[in-house]
Amino acid sequence: MELVVNLYPKFDSAGDNQYMEIMLTEAGGDRPNLDCAFQLWQEYNELWVGFGPDGLSYGDSLDLTNDELSSFTAIITYDDSAQVWHAFYRLNGGPLIEAPGSPLFGNRDYTTVKVWTEMDFSPAADELEYELWFEDLSIYDEVSTFPPPGVVKESTFSSTDIFGNPVTNGEFTAMWFRDGTCQPCGGPWAAYSTTGSLKMRMHRFNWDFPWAEYNTAGIIPTDNDMQVEWDFYPHFTSGGSKQIVRFQISDPAPNNTTQPPVDRELVIENTGNNAWAIFPTGSPLYLGKPADEIQVMKVIQTYEDATGQFRGFVSVDNGPLREVPPIAPLDRTKTVVRLKLDQGFPTSNTDYQIHLNNMKISNVITVTEGSQIPIGTPMRNSAFDYFNNGAFVPINDPRDVGGLFFPGANTQAYNGTGQWVITKSTDADFPNATIPTVTTADQSAEVTVRVKPGWTADGVGQNFNFKWLGNPGSVFCSNTNDVLTIMFGAADIFNPTPGEIVQPLTAASDIEDLKLVLSYDADAEMLRMFYDINNSWLQEHPNSPISITRASTSVEFQWQINASSPSGFTIAMDNYQEVTGAETVPVELSEFMVE
Repeated sequence: MELVVNLYPKFDSAGDNQYMEIMLTEAGGDRPNLDCAFQLWQEYNELWVGFGPDGLSYGDSLDLTNDELSSFTAIITYDDSAQVWHAFYRLNGGPLIEAPGSPLFGNRDYTTVKVWTEMDFSPAADELEYELWFEDLSIYDEVSTFPPPGVVKESTFSSTDIFGNPVTNGEFTAMWFRDGTCQPCGGPWAAYSTTGSLKMRMHRFNWDFPWAEYNTAGIIPTDNDMQVEWDFYPHFTSGGSKQIVRFQISDPAPNNTTQPPVDRELVIENTGNNAWAIFPTGSPLYLGKPADEIQVMKVIQTYEDATGQFRGFVSVDNGPLREVPPIAPLDRTKTVVRLKLDQGFPTSNTDYQIHLNNMKISNVITVTEGSQIPIGTPMRNSAFDYFNNGAFVPINDPRDVGGLFFPGANTQAYNGTGQWVITKSTDADFPNATIPTVTTADQSAEVTVRVKPGWTADGVGQNFNFKWLGNPGSVFCSNTNDVLTIMFGAADIFNPTPGEIVQPLTAASDIEDLKLVLSYDADAEMLRMFYDINNSWLQEHPNSPISITRASTSVEFQWQINASSPSGFTIAMDNYQEVTGAETVPVELSEFMVE
């Protein structure tokens, strides 16, 4: 239903509390029961407007006097599918404005439109009169008026009553915490601060995942663009394991504990003090600093109806706005903006909180791309540091790897101390793993891996390969009889020239730490390779740099062995990182010399 009323209210400028209300109500009665009421009133020549469920309950000043008002349009809409009321007004033929108190969620029970007038009954008011001049009143059987372009809902969480209810205060349309209460308790809870935020806490041993949501049904049609912006402080902890904040576009929650169907969700996760942003099934974006050091975070979700594309952007500590790698388009069918605190397995050993400062929902998209990212910004950081005390956990989690192939007797597992350990048997099968890059093929970037090899003195062809830009743009490390060979830029990897290999003096079985760096300059179309053995100094490979055009958007690790090798070997993966730009330079040997 949509009700449109055009009128000219002729209040007396000297009057106090002269009211006009447009109600959806039951028939008859002095002041009958009602669904909602739109109010316009005057207090000593200052006009006010409001909308609410029970008459004169809420309003804002129009910063306009009665003498300055020449025409007034009031619109009330009801969306039965979403059970939501909206009220809008237009002053002097100007832009459409949503009334304070709108939207209002609830059933429609009554069928009568009533105009109600009232005034203050002080002695002075008895001497005054006012009139309402109606131009027209129209009722339609469908909704055609929606909020004007811009922000349609903003929650500032500014209540100073720590025991206040965010739903009653209009910040959310529904929320739930343990035992159905928002108040501090032994499990998850929420409470207002005294500094303008809503604190939400997740208990480390509790599986009642708290959530809060706002329903945009009747505000933003599903075939309209949408943008949601969250500003908050993620109070993650250094000992956190899978501390998760989910920002969802979903259906309304059917009850307190059931997860409703979701169109898309953007996940912020802390594991091992590494913070990530990811669309599930997509590539993760490393947020560039330890999770417990983040002071403020902004998350923006957008939906563009023309393309069906959901996009996500994240800013940390007021830094550049970075786009989370997107996933396949999907038409939006859900109307709820939802925030959910979660945890995964293995469970975190500490509680965590987030402090919500602002939620803003718009029916237009203002963010279309991320900021220019400074050179050297970490884009991905695979730390391989699950807190699982050595228990086997599948590694094919997109935070660490994107794809995995482990045939035969070869094994892999986290060791519980911050490493992912690969054991290569002597069989002919060779396992491999891939990691998508966050940077694109036309961008400069560096990829770095640090490992602790377990090569043996009797090994033959014990190979660890770090591949990126085809065979020439990859690093091949091979141990045979305790001699390590590092090959880079080889046109024929099975028959390299002497200039394409280097054999460090350190015995392969004595190498406890190996760092490999591939640095690509997109402008020069040039790839450089660096290595560091046992934290000595970073050296450039003698065949570096090479000219090559980047086409790849993933790296690959391979573990291989020669059939004649009497022993297998291990590689403990310590860290993999991708950063923007190409800025690594070798350490000059002269820096280690003493005059």
